[in-house]
Amino acid sequence: MKTNKLQIASAIVLLITLIVTIILFAALPEQIAIHWTKGVADKFTTRFVGAFSLIFLSSGIFILQVLISRINRAKRAFYDIFFLLVIAALNITQVFSLLWNSGYKFNISNIGGMVGEIIIGLIFISVGIFLRHTKEKIHAGVHLGFWLASSKALDDPNIRKKTNNIAGIAFEILGTILILMSFFSKLQNVLFNVALWSTIAIVAFTYIYSSYEYQKEAKNNAKL
Repeated sequence: MKTNKLQIASAIVLLITLIVTIILFAALPEQIAIHWTKGVADKFTTRFVGAFSLIFLSSGIFILQVLISRINRAKRAFYDIFFLLVIAALNITQVFSLLWNSGYKFNISNIGGMVGEIIIGLIFISVGIFLRHTKEKIHAGVHLGFWLASSKALDDPNIRKKTNNIAGIAFEILGTILILMSFFSKLQNVLFNVALWSTIAIVAFTYIYSSYEYQKEAKNNAKL
């Protein structure tokens, strides 16, 4: 069986985080912070739960990554990239949290927000790359299956390729914008809204575009 380097990368991220957690565990207080608002800790939990909960969650996601990639081999690379990014985001958050609770005080809200939003941007970019290279009829993200015209349109390989290519480029641009926004603390607060409404706009546009291309092609065929 071919070695899956992306799954190995996920496992390495988990192992490094586990080692860091074990090293820092003794320096953690009995109650550790797990949430911050403007750099001020406002939610706490026990040392063990705070130190290991994200590791347990990441381990579960890693198992899911392995299972899904075996079930759907056609989309293995996309799923592996997606899960690797999610695991990386959780484990980077874990390390920053442990460092802060161990006495290394810094503005964790800004740094954590920046790291998380960079990961979100990378996920959007990976979705865009997947869409530009897939030959499948997408029923989530771009095509939701509600409009009969769009559903028929995406049965046409040429229209499907055009639609997925436009959507892919749009998601790649959106991901790049989100990454750039993450470096500005004042823009971090609006990043979620930008991501949400931009995604809705991309979905709506590509939906309408595929339907338009289908109707145009139908008229051209009728003239012939």
